[in-house]
Amino acid sequence: MKDHIMKRNISANILALILCISLVLVSGCGNDDKNNDGASGKDRLPDDLRIIVDNTEQIVGESAEDLSGEWADVYKVYSDFMHAGGDENKADEWEYLHDQLYEISQETDAKWVWVMEPEDGMGQVNETPFFITMDGFGSDPDDSEYWWTIYDPEEPWDPAFRNAWLGEVTSTTWGYFANDVDAYWTGVAPVYDSEDNVVCILSIEVPADELWYYPEWDGDDNKFNGGSEW
Repeated sequence: MKDHIMKRNISANILALILCISLVLVSGCGNDDKNNDGASGKDRLPDDLRIIVDNTEQIVGESAEDLSGEWADVYKVYSDFMHAGGDENKADEWEYLHDQLYEISQETDAKWVWVMEPEDGMGQVNETPFFITMDGFGSDPDDSEYWWTIYDPEEPWDPAFRNAWLGEVTSTTWGYFANDVDAYWTGVAPVYDSEDNVVCILSIEVPADELWYYPEWDGDDNKFNGGSEW
């Protein structure tokens, strides 16, 4: 009799275990669809694009840390000089600042590397256009064409810029093709001076070849379904 009861208990336990496993499996169904309407933020990204985005944010975060401190202190002097009506060609600091950005572009294989500030300085940045204050294009800073120009005049504002200015390491919610061939994703991060003030944000556009397979995440594609921010 005891053996019979014990066997019944074992059978019941096994049945309960099977039911638990089934519930877990059922609850996990559908998670492979990263673009389903019920998901939000980065959970909507396909796995291989999520890897690209995470890598982009890691690169820009580490690079911004490298620029924080001494570089940022020199940058603040340069920025104040320019805001006071100075000429970058007469700024003693500009070659040093550019060279550090150019070095980042070489180390990260980035398409574009630049730093930006809100157009209205330390004021309201909720929908303020950001302008490029310095870039790392080319080994010769004399070749730079984008200094002190509005970032993408046709679409000058992105929530990622604001969030980075407020202290977040983040990225845009879309990638893009630079020449219909090369795909990139943009990461942004705050750069701090030695007094822990954000003096600019660093933007790095990292190769994202996998974007070819997901036109819905190409910001210029008519199938784009990305959001305004993560």
